[in-house]
Amino acid sequence: RIHGGAKSVGRVIGNDDLIQMRSVRNVEEKKLIAKKALSLIGQHECIFLDSGSTTTELARVFPDRPNILYTCSLSAAAELSNLKEPRIYLPGGRLNSNSLSISGSAGERELSYVNFDLAFIGVTGYEKRTGFNSASERDTNLKRTVISRTAKVVALLDASKLGVATAYTICELHQADVVVTAG
Repeated sequence: RIHGGAKSVGRVIGNDDLIQMRSVRNVEEKKLIAKKALSLIGQHECIFLDSGSTTTELARVFPDRPNILYTCSLSAAAELSNLKEPRIYLPGGRLNSNSLSISGSAGERELSYVNFDLAFIGVTGYEKRTGFNSASERDTNLKRTVISRTAKVVALLDASKLGVATAYTICELHQADVVVTAG
């Protein structure tokens, strides 16, 4: 119950939406975002691919190039497993069964030693006051660790994320080097 109106329970208590539900919403927009993001990927780069339905779509079309890839997303890792050229790593941590991602202090420690050329960050929302945000504190901390170790930070988001504020700020707009949307 919210004074003066109603909000979804997920917004109030900060739960991640199930990835299975997110992966069937705004599909064409996510495909377009993934296609645009492909132009940023070179060879022989160390790349982080975050969790989320849009980053999973990027993993589905990721080029088979000699890169070092880290991902905390089980669904992205499954898509990347079809590639021959890159070396693919998953950090340790606790499984978030809603987002099928791994986060926590073990992964943060592991990733704090990696120098990323490029990081594709998934977000729960973007709102001017809160910046790019997430509903999970553990996911946010892992994303912040990666951002601090990355030369070029790329935020991926579809239009449904605009104007959405959740509990935890990942980074401010000026901390993202590139923002990829369908528009």
